[in-house]
Amino acid sequence: MTKTKKQGLLQRLKSKLPPKVQKGLTIGVGSLIGLIVLLIIYMLVCNVIAVREEKPVSYFGYSYSYVPTKSMEPTIKAGDSIIFKKISYDSCDVGDIIIYKSESGETKGLYIVHRIVEITDSGFIVKGDNNTLVDDELVTADMLIGIYVKTFNFLNIGKLASNKNLIYGLLIFVFLLIMLTESVNIYLVKNKKKIKENSSEKLSSEELKQKLLDDMRQELLKEIEEENKANEEDGE
Repeated sequence: MTKTKKQGLLQRLKSKLPPKVQKGLTIGVGSLIGLIVLLIIYMLVCNVIAVREEKPVSYFGYSYSYVPTKSMEPTIKAGDSIIFKKISYDSCDVGDIIIYKSESGETKGLYIVHRIVEITDSGFIVKGDNNTLVDDELVTADMLIGIYVKTFNFLNIGKLASNKNLIYGLLIFVFLLIMLTESVNIYLVKNKKKIKENSSEKLSSEELKQKLLDDMRQELLKEIEEENKANEEDGE
């Protein structure tokens, strides 16, 4: 079945629906598109904020990240993608897997996913499950990013999503695509109205032309009758 035939079938099916159902369907689709646009705008804002603050992107309090090392195996394997959420420093406990931003050594500026093995007055002592030694630095409140929630590896989306520029570009592309689609729909609706108006005007012109022809015919018949009547009177 070609695309044109499919569209024709969909239009015929829609035309068979009651007017109220058609109206409700139109409102529902419009509302869905509106929600998608709002969601994209929200995601764009979140991405802009994350880039400016140099922090992981957070949606409704949850973030994602890609783990490239084996330090947390077997709990979290190299190449896994994880979801984590914000948490207060005082809510953390021994055994929690946290995400923090390193401030010293070779890992300075990187996000580390390790487990809390001890809590001291100066900060958290953390260690990777697969490491023999604890981390060189203590994790303080200003270094804490969040707490591990779960691992997900669907199509390795986390690895792709870790590229903020890629996500930012895709969101803009989807947003522009929706805007373009809406613009085309508005254009088609306007043209459809114009076609209907032109058809109505054309029909009115045809009716006017027919009326003029009828009037001319009536006048001609009237003149013929009067002429015949005059001839009859002259004959008498």
